[in-house]
Amino acid sequence: MVTGLAVNVLIAAFGWRLLVDATSLKTLLRFATALLVGAVIAVAYAASGGPALSSIDLVGRESYFYLSTFTNSVWGNLIRPAGLFDEPGALAMYLTIAVALNEAFRRNRRWSAIVLFGGLISGSLAMLFIAVSYLLFSGARRALYFVLVAVVVTIGAMTYDENIASFVDRFFLKRVELVDGRLSGDNRSHQVESFFDVVDVDITLRGAKVSGYEHFTGIDQSSHPFSIYFGYGIFVWIPYAAIILWLLFGSLFFAPHLRFSCFALFLTLLQRPYIYSMYWGLMIAVLLVTIYRLQRRTSQSVDGALEDVSSTGLTEADLGFVKKNI
Repeated sequence: MVTGLAVNVLIAAFGWRLLVDATSLKTLLRFATALLVGAVIAVAYAASGGPALSSIDLVGRESYFYLSTFTNSVWGNLIRPAGLFDEPGALAMYLTIAVALNEAFRRNRRWSAIVLFGGLISGSLAMLFIAVSYLLFSGARRALYFVLVAVVVTIGAMTYDENIASFVDRFFLKRVELVDGRLSGDNRSHQVESFFDVVDVDITLRGAKVSGYEHFTGIDQSSHPFSIYFGYGIFVWIPYAAIILWLLFGSLFFAPHLRFSCFALFLTLLQRPYIYSMYWGLMIAVLLVTIYRLQRRTSQSVDGALEDVSSTGLTEADLGFVKKNI
């Protein structure tokens, strides 16, 4: 795991300019758009009664192929598309990271909005929260515009087609209902509660997987902020915790164009802590290095500008106003 993280960070750091150049980012977003188009086609195909064309076994979980997407989430004629990934949440994670990179570089923001809100077709509750946060970070006027457009389009689509109405109701409206004080679609807080029920000294020092605790088999601890702690102990968990805190800090205090990227990755890693993964880890590392380098570049530009301005003899209050508005 340590090797996986180190390799991904080194590749992201030394190959950063190649990985995030204009062509790479366009390719990333075009691929995201292609996955979304396939998702829309597949959802419409399934809603019209189309059956799964084939299936594959993913270590005990069946994944079904519906014309132009895979999925392991099927309710009658309703599916949550997963693209080329193993589950819908993974598709949502890919789309989120692609948009976060695009937003960090302030490229085509309209494309960001299309990919992000189009990603709601995955039925991911985390994607819904990230889309809402995008509106909040975009400013009041932009947020109001997107909300009005989204509401009008959604209501119109639900009125036009009962399958769309069923999809919205099943995967979003019912999942944000409060049941016993929590969201009905929340499948993470139970994992956190279970973690605090079973954590002990051995888990803290070595982790349940290293300790070989057979009686923990069957306890789902795969997708919450303490998953790494549970599996591998506190020392392997510390880098993850440091990244989470850094991203939270960045979402509040970094340059304005980087705050959404920080917060989106923060929310993503809270429920998908895959920093040690050899496949997800590279995308995560590229985004982390991007945020770090762009924030550092912004800070250096501000400091240089302040040095030029301070030579004019302005007061401290004037300098503070200049810094705030650079």
